[in-house]
Formats: sequence, structure tokens, C-alpha cells
Amino acid sequence: MKIVAYLLISAASSAIPLTNRFREGQDNIFTDSAASAITMAVLAFLSLALSALFSESADDCV
Repeated sequence: MKIVAYLLISAASSAIPLTNRFREGQDNIFTDSAASAITMAVLAFLSLALSALFSESADDCV
């Protein structure tokens, strides 16, 4: 699970500068879709990170 979380945040962080550069030139459906995909990847990372924290704490309690 930690590897998937790392891959999600890594992909989002590498896509942000490219999307910002594209948005400087023109703002179209592709750049809007890329921005929303980045947002969803960050949200997925946060949910996986919270899930990993809670599963670690649940394992410690047992």
C-alpha cells in the first residue's frame, strides 16, 4: 500500500509543472482534465496515507 501511495504522489508532483506550463499558453479541456486528475491523485494519496496510519495503529493495539 505504501508503494502505491508513493507512486500516486510522485505522479502528481511530476505532472504539476507540466500542466502549469500548458495552462500559461492556453486553457482548454485538456489542461482542465489534467488539473482535475492531479487533484484526484493527491486526494487518493491522502486517503491511502490515512488508511496506512490507521492500519498501523490498529496493528499496534492488537
